Amino acid sequence: MALAGLTFTYTSCTDYSEDIDKTNDRVDDLQSKFDAFKDATDKSIKSLQDLVATLETKEDHQKDVDDLNKLIADLNSSVGAIEKDLPNYVKKTDLATELAKYVKLSDYNAKIGEIEGRLEKLEGKYDSNLKISEIISQITAAQEKANTVATDLASLKSALGVYAEAGKLDEKIKALEAEDAKKLNIADFKAKFTEEFEPAFKTAIEASCKEGGEVYNKVFVPLNKSVNELQSLATSLNTKINQILGIVGSLANRIQSITFVPEYDDFCASLYYYYLIGEKEKVVTISDKTVVASFEVYPASQAARVAEMLNSGEGASIVAVPLKEWRTRGAAATTVKGAVKSATADGAVVKVEAVFGDEVNYYDSPKEDDAVSFAISLRVEDPDVQTVDKVNTVKDGETVADSEAGKTVDAGKYIESDYIPVELSDDCNLNGSFDIYNFTTNKAYEDTNSQHQWSNAPEAWNYFDGYEYAVMIRDYKTGEKTASYKTLAKAAEIMNVEVADITPVLTVKAVADPKANAKFFNSKVNFATLAEANIAMDKANVDADVENAVGSKLTHTASFALKGVKNVISDRSATYEIIRRQVDFNVTPQDKEKVVAWSYAKAVELSSAKTKAAAYNKDIVFNECQVDEIVGGVSLSELLKTKVSEYYKDGVKVTGKAPIKISKVSEEITNIAKVVIPGKTYEFTKGEDHTCEIVSKYIVKGNVQTDYNVKFTYTLGAMADDQTVTLPVKPASKFEAGKDIKVEYTADEYRKPLVDAIGSYFKDAATLWASVNEDECAKTYVRKGTIDGKADQDLKGATSNLNVSNAGVNAVIARSDIKTFGDKFKFETKHATWYGVDYTFKTNGYALEIAKPAFALVPAPDRLNADWTGTILHENKYDKYVLQQDIDLSKYVNVANYDGKETTLTIGYVQKTTDNNAKGILRAPKINTTPVKVVPNAAAPKYPTIEPSLINWLTKDRATSFTARYDEVEATLYFDGIKLDNKLMKLSTARPITKFEFANFDVNVNTDSKKVNLWANMYIEGVLEAGNIVKTNATSLSGALYENATGKKSTASTYDAEVIFPAVKEVEVYVGGEKQDIYNLEKFTYDPAKGTITFTGDLADLVKPVEFRFSAQLNYVLDYNHVDKRTAPVSVTFKR
Repeated sequence: MALAGLTFTYTSCTDYSEDIDKTNDRVDDLQSKFDAFKDATDKSIKSLQDLVATLETKEDHQKDVDDLNKLIADLNSSVGAIEKDLPNYVKKTDLATELAKYVKLSDYNAKIGEIEGRLEKLEGKYDSNLKISEIISQITAAQEKANTVATDLASLKSALGVYAEAGKLDEKIKALEAEDAKKLNIADFKAKFTEEFEPAFKTAIEASCKEGGEVYNKVFVPLNKSVNELQSLATSLNTKINQILGIVGSLANRIQSITFVPEYDDFCASLYYYYLIGEKEKVVTISDKTVVASFEVYPASQAARVAEMLNSGEGASIVAVPLKEWRTRGAAATTVKGAVKSATADGAVVKVEAVFGDEVNYYDSPKEDDAVSFAISLRVEDPDVQTVDKVNTVKDGETVADSEAGKTVDAGKYIESDYIPVELSDDCNLNGSFDIYNFTTNKAYEDTNSQHQWSNAPEAWNYFDGYEYAVMIRDYKTGEKTASYKTLAKAAEIMNVEVADITPVLTVKAVADPKANAKFFNSKVNFATLAEANIAMDKANVDADVENAVGSKLTHTASFALKGVKNVISDRSATYEIIRRQVDFNVTPQDKEKVVAWSYAKAVELSSAKTKAAAYNKDIVFNECQVDEIVGGVSLSELLKTKVSEYYKDGVKVTGKAPIKISKVSEEITNIAKVVIPGKTYEFTKGEDHTCEIVSKYIVKGNVQTDYNVKFTYTLGAMADDQTVTLPVKPASKFEAGKDIKVEYTADEYRKPLVDAIGSYFKDAATLWASVNEDECAKTYVRKGTIDGKADQDLKGATSNLNVSNAGVNAVIARSDIKTFGDKFKFETKHATWYGVDYTFKTNGYALEIAKPAFALVPAPDRLNADWTGTILHENKYDKYVLQQDIDLSKYVNVANYDGKETTLTIGYVQKTTDNNAKGILRAPKINTTPVKVVPNAAAPKYPTIEPSLINWLTKDRATSFTARYDEVEATLYFDGIKLDNKLMKLSTARPITKFEFANFDVNVNTDSKKVNLWANMYIEGVLEAGNIVKTNATSLSGALYENATGKKSTASTYDAEVIFPAVKEVEVYVGGEKQDIYNLEKFTYDPAKGTITFTGDLADLVKPVEFRFSAQLNYVLDYNHVDKRTAPVSVTFKR
């Protein structure tokens, strides 16, 4: 809102899109007019300032307001008149260029903005009927119009380009004036400017100053003294106004858009409104309504600033509106600001957490599907404000400072995102979320049963030791996606509540079993914290009646709930059980056998035979073991009578084991015993030692209720781990006809890896290797191959195997399993020994490969080219173009790299040509597909003799004669019946074209035909036997091809030939020997499809000879996949 608009509304907003060519006007004398205009405007501003100052000091303002209203009306009227007529006389672009030189909009914005602020403060002094707000509203409209004009002028100036520069426009106008001086209306424009604008504007200025000199005396004199100060202040104010209104300033430093970034595909912001469902479905709320949402700020450079404003609470906020108003698009009606807890910026995205209180409506029951009743938006206020300037006034001869000076006026504008509905998070229902949790072990509490010896009374036990209250929720502040246990402190921080608000109330109930034995326990049941959850025995009562105390139990049942909610945490229980007294006596080995180390020798020592059944069936004996001092009046002899024993391995009880045998060495020695571990009751395992514990119990009943436990502990050393030996990759094996492939491995390749890994368990390497190959070893085999391109094929040959024995290790591939050269094989052999260690020998994947022999097919040089193409002999029989009756294919191929002795090579032939009438193949020839032998040639050892293999052409029957122009035959070389090499022979029956040309056409239209048939002078040689002739006046390609010998047209020798004449645009035309760039063919008809050129004019049209020059192209099928192309020049001359 500013008064500056009333000065500049004379400029029209009409779109002058046709630029200079439409207006053709000059603006030579605009400078003088704008000088006058600037001076008048300055006076108008001063008049308004004077009038405002008067308004501030006068009591009766009605007349002033009327004058101001009249001023606005007069100005709008005069400006409207100029606006209406101005487009007819001068371009807006010209006005913009000149205006920029003499009038600065920003200068007047600042001055008039000052007047605007002062008028706003005066508004409260006036009666409502004076309607100052309406006056200011009109001024605002004028300002907005001025802003639009300024923007339009700048855009048009940019569009004009070079003509917007000083002098350029004038040059263009002068040029236009010279062309059409009659169109210029400058004189009319000058008259209009002088007659309408100046009088109207002067009238307006006089109306603003009609106070009979009073305003001048009281305001102008002091105001004039402060001109410099006012101009400086105006510049500062202008900057602020520009920021608010968008007149100036860089868009990169202004927020242009704010967009909601959804976290989930429901496109709603997340609401965390934690609650519990209490008794009778009552909702107990334990947190404020916390909304978490992310917004993208554009430009991204402003995101951090928005986050700072949100955190400071100044300039930005999260606002909410009722959902009903949002749905009816009335969101602006009532908004409530949320309390921002945190806001962070990550690139262009601002994540904000805000809390809303009771003023934001919410349904009573969060159980409803649509539980949210409001929507939110991120709103950023424009940080710029308007500041009231400091103006001193003189009152009663004294200078008085303006009391309103320095105060700011809110611009009242902001940028905000669309309103986004808020949806309740699934994690907000806390029913079942509370628990007792140990954050050290990351485990929730489980009901426990603790046993305590009566002799340890009054032993106390806290069953919640290490546990604390916890809540399973999702931490939306860190972006955590999954709910997890949080401490009460952390949960309270997330829910924006106090820890006390979510601390459960503890209630404990105690029940003794048997009920009458409650006296044996000393425990509180009314404790309030987890730290007080203790259970203990009552020592005096237990000691007085041990027999009844043993076996008694006391169970605590702890219930946890929040205020108003029942059973928030399920009941947790703990049982305290009084058990018999236990006295332990240790029997400790004194010799080296305290640790029984495993080795192959030890396995043999502890086994009656080298078999699985007899392994480890002998006792382990500890002859002298120290026994602890006996207490309690029980003798060692009595203790050793017990028949109750338990076996533990690494602390875990093992069932099904026979009791150990502990006996006294002698009656005289009370503390030495012998311990026997029966065979098959112990077990060595691989990779680690095991601690074994044998416990024998001697039970004393009565009021003593004591268990005497005789414990014997020893260690079984680790057995050697299973071993795998991966054999190295070997080069591909040479194939020999009729023989298996055998690959040998060295001792370093299969023995050394075992010795390095577990040799210490054996006496020597020989013992180790012998143990691997014991007769009692269970052997299993894996035999696979990639055969003929198919992976993981089981090998069926009886000899295919990976053999592991004392003789060594080798792999054998049976000849019957080799189907294709390049096949690969893998083997694995496993030996499971009697003593428990398994040995696996295997190849490194498919590491065994059969080398491809060097024999290969090569073309016979006198019959085939290097690319396996050649010519089949042919002859003309029965008016058919046919092949020779029988062809020996063995003459076309040979075998390279032959060793001069191999006799298992064979070659087979397969006919690949099929019947195809369209290609002249009436019937494909027959070939004997049985492979023929390749035998040594004593005369030329490098090249074997290949037995004949004939193609039968059936030429005696015309109906079945083979008339193909080509034939394809596949030759395959086999080695011992295995496919080794194959080649496709492409045998052509065609003879290449040896000549393709045209005789020149020299046409005299007086005597010759005016129509030239291009086929008539075409000459082709080489398609038939030889010497083709050209028939005069032929009308087609086939008509031009005749056999020399018979004069008959060939039926099968065209070879799909076609002659192509070019399009008109590729034809060159010469008239009188001079080439024509563009030649009119109206008197000629050229038909490339039919091969004709026709002169259709009169003799008078041929003043000079007309010559047509171009190239014809011959395409014909040479063989199966080759189209040969030839070109020949053509010249046709028409003359008279």
